[in-house]
Amino acid sequence: MAQGLDHSRYTKQQIGSGGQGTVFHYVDSQGVEDLAVKRLNLQQAEGWETIDRLKREAKLLGKLGDHPNIVGYRGFEEEIITTKTGEDTLFYLITPWIEGDDLAKVMGEKKLADGQLENILDQTISGLRYAHEEAGVIHRDVKPSNLMLQPDRLVKIIDWGVSKTQGDTTMTLGGVGTQNYWAPEIWSGDKQTHESDLYAVGVTMVEMLAGKSLDRLVTPERVKEKFSKMKFVNDNLRNKVDALLSENPEERRYWERSLGTELAVVEEKGLLKDYVATSGGLLILGGFVA
Repeated sequence: MAQGLDHSRYTKQQIGSGGQGTVFHYVDSQGVEDLAVKRLNLQQAEGWETIDRLKREAKLLGKLGDHPNIVGYRGFEEEIITTKTGEDTLFYLITPWIEGDDLAKVMGEKKLADGQLENILDQTISGLRYAHEEAGVIHRDVKPSNLMLQPDRLVKIIDWGVSKTQGDTTMTLGGVGTQNYWAPEIWSGDKQTHESDLYAVGVTMVEMLAGKSLDRLVTPERVKEKFSKMKFVNDNLRNKVDALLSENPEERRYWERSLGTELAVVEEKGLLKDYVATSGGLLILGGFVA
């Protein structure tokens, strides 16, 4: 195992494997903190791009620091091993283990109430706003499968592998990530921005409200059409999703700034757990009902 992590104190359970690496759940025998370890070996990687993606994710997570709605970071390590065919290099991305399910799985199992969805929306925006304002990071692949919902209802944004920092000279025109969540400006050939991430949250909410994923290659026009036919119990949620789906990136950003002010108060006062626990409309923040 990579130097620096005492693997002898953990029980290792393989969770999944593919071209992007193998993920393990490291159960801590001391009960301090379980870990999620993504391992990628050079011989099996789908080219250097896959390794670069893992390294970039580690670098950005380290830059982001700790935020309650962003997956934490515990380290990135490399190890050279000897195999039958020669030497191989193993790369490890280490993060805290997150209990719970991603929203894609949640969506397939049950339909959440409007109040719960609004709470998830607010938390996701809080994490993305922090990433952008504090570290200049754009996620670029916000979607249900990259949002984890813990048993205590805390949301964690995961998979920052295609993220970029604002102003990165290597960022090309057009989009990366999943096309169904592309904002109108990306379809027009512009670069992805923080406002594009906000739009993807809106599409995610439309899917959660529908209780299923949208069809493949859904355009912004189709998303709006789907949204316009939806019935809401919670007008607050409807207004927020409508703002996030705006064709004008500045309108999305204007709304996010107003919401961000209220969430910042919650975070500063250490009330996030209370805020999450209400999730049905008991906590009122300024003009927003959680």
